Amino acid sequence: MRASIIIPTLGTRPDYLTDALDTVKKQNFPNDEYEILVIDNNPKSDVLSIVDKANKVIAKGPLAQHIKEPNIGLHRARHTGAYNARGDIVIYIGDDVLLNPDWLSAILEPFRDPQVGCSGGKLIAKWEAPIPEWFSQLRHMALGMLDLGEKTLVLKGAHVWGDNMAVRK
Repeated sequence: MRASIIIPTLGTRPDYLTDALDTVKKQNFPNDEYEILVIDNNPKSDVLSIVDKANKVIAKGPLAQHIKEPNIGLHRARHTGAYNARGDIVIYIGDDVLLNPDWLSAILEPFRDPQVGCSGGKLIAKWEAPIPEWFSQLRHMALGMLDLGEKTLVLKGAHVWGDNMAVRK
């Protein structure tokens, strides 16, 4: 197994999680080389039914696995995902992402170099309403957006966010 995609979720936005699973399952990548782990971090959620429905409705991609983590907290959910991951590369995304079909190939590309331990990429918001002008100075920090341009960068002094981050296990 080459990659494990880990999606921590509270299950509070079922439509977003459904859309995220749709784009993860539709990657232009061999199904047997990646797995999808949905980490259910809310004891009262209905995440299992969302995962089951996605597995039935979306024919492409590997079956998403549902894993419960009753101790609430993003780091706990990510650690549970890493613990259960079978892939050589562990990739963290949010439950509200929309991915390009070539995203998985792109985030894994740097790992061809055995010296690479981490890679990441852009996080661009899809706004549902216009942003107030006064918010423009804070939006990147407050919403976890990240855009370091189009060039490949060495992570000396740069950083990636956990919602689009891959690490060598």
